[in-house]
Amino acid sequence: MKTYTIKTLDKKGFTDVPQAAIDQMPWGGFYSPDCFAKMIYVRNEGFYTRLYAHESAPRATYPNFGDPVCRDSCLEIFVNFAPEAGDLYVTCEANALGTIESSVGTSRYDRVSVDEKTGMKPVVATGRDGEYWWVENFLSLDLLKKMYGDITTESGTEYRGNFYKCGDCTEIEHYLTWAPIDLPEPDFHCPGFFGMMILE
Repeated sequence: MKTYTIKTLDKKGFTDVPQAAIDQMPWGGFYSPDCFAKMIYVRNEGFYTRLYAHESAPRATYPNFGDPVCRDSCLEIFVNFAPEAGDLYVTCEANALGTIESSVGTSRYDRVSVDEKTGMKPVVATGRDGEYWWVENFLSLDLLKKMYGDITTESGTEYRGNFYKCGDCTEIEHYLTWAPIDLPEPDFHCPGFFGMMILE
């Protein structure tokens, strides 16, 4: 199983944070921009994830929360913060405009919007670093508590999840993952193939 270490910090910062390369191509293709994610836990605040893609002109057309941003050039994180309790996982999918689609459920077919479930939304920022564009998602402990109840944030805690890059309607359709997926057709909603995320 693929493993990533979530760095624990006292304040937000991404210097010296491990990178998770989003470089698996389970369904083939030839378009594979350099993509990676960095995830941190800030004590008493929550989880920040910054995802990067090397694209000079990413497709970014959807402007509203909940829009199907997977049709744009999209960076995504899916995480189950309480795998010992069940299969509930939260998704954050965002385009280069900072538009996010975020939902919670146990599969593709039972999803509820995060704001409908919790009355809150993930905080999203976006920017550029040279020819890389990035999105940053913040899932606060308050938001996660409304999904899961109290979650464990002690050193060594194991979560499950995956990082993704896709573009359903981009010039070149593409699907990249961090943890490999063994399915015949593109599908990111497959918690059975999530990797392990271990809190430092």
